[in-house]
Amino acid sequence: AGTSPEVRSFARAVIARDGNAVTGQIAVLCVVSCYCSGHFVAAPPMEVRPDGTRLTSFRASLAKFSDMKDGVEPGRPEWNRTVAAALEEARKRKPLAVEPAATRDDTLYATDKSTSRLS
Repeated sequence: AGTSPEVRSFARAVIARDGNAVTGQIAVLCVVSCYCSGHFVAAPPMEVRPDGTRLTSFRASLAKFSDMKDGVEPGRPEWNRTVAAALEEARKRKPLAVEPAATRDDTLYATDKSTSRLS
């Protein structure tokens, strides 16, 4: 769908305010990210763009992760059973791990010191 003119304008204003060297892109933190969390289950992308960008959406990615049938709505008993079964299977395949504290930095959000971040 692309980025709306209002969001583009806002992003450019943030980049200008921050005075960052990277002016053609901005990172937008859409969810609270985690890295190697002991409870982390990777969400499969709902879309992979030609440039390699992997897009996730909580509902669509959770449905894909759990191999949900089309038309099943969140909160319905079938949705809850299907997701619970998929999570249980994921726990069996990957036991809980400890998150390495040394990996917590801005690279988790695909940013660097020259790229602005909206969060």
